[in-house]
Amino acid sequence: MEINTSNSSCVTQSDVPIYQSTMIVFSATNGLSVVVCLFASILVGVLKLYKKPVYRLALYQVVASLTFAIACVVGVIFINYNKAPEVYSRLCVAVGFWYLFTQNLKLYSTLWLTFHLFCFAVFSKNMKKFEPFYVMSSLLISVILSIVPLITDSYGFNGVTCWIREQDENCSSYRRTDIEIIEQYTLWYGPSTTLLVIESVMLLIMVAILVCRFRRRTKHEGTPVREDQNWRAA
Repeated sequence: MEINTSNSSCVTQSDVPIYQSTMIVFSATNGLSVVVCLFASILVGVLKLYKKPVYRLALYQVVASLTFAIACVVGVIFINYNKAPEVYSRLCVAVGFWYLFTQNLKLYSTLWLTFHLFCFAVFSKNMKKFEPFYVMSSLLISVILSIVPLITDSYGFNGVTCWIREQDENCSSYRRTDIEIIEQYTLWYGPSTTLLVIESVMLLIMVAILVCRFRRRTKHEGTPVREDQNWRAA
């Protein structure tokens, strides 16, 4: 596809049928996520599960997922990007910021929820006093990471939505510039992969410990086992 360099706005792949179909499917599937997250949030409220710290942490993660899914749904408007690139390019910056912010918010909300459960399961430590830290650090880190591409003017159309753009500033190709490659890996791919590994390790340790405890209980059936009182408070 030939890139139009006659104006300051790049012509994107948004008018190619395969990309349009992908954008519609991407937004539709995330629309289902919006419905599921809304239902889960309402359920937590109706059942008053938010009174317990662990459920509040889960609720924060659900809300983060909800805002991320909304950002993905909004991306379908860029199917008409090439019809008014000057207008959509400005809107794309705002959506790109929102998209990266909610990505990171969901990522760090999941991290703290996993960490909270890990501390309880492995060390029998109730970390509910750190709840404000969990929330504030997730918001602060997400904002800082999302501001960086804003400062370097790296937000733009990226395949099926707006994110750190794929083309250089002169629209001469769809190859990423060095700064955009660095930002994609340092602001998202790197941290998300690292945290995924950390969370996986914590989950494996938790499962191993819980399985060992279960086997110990079944092995000594009939012997009174002290119930950890922290469980209800977690």
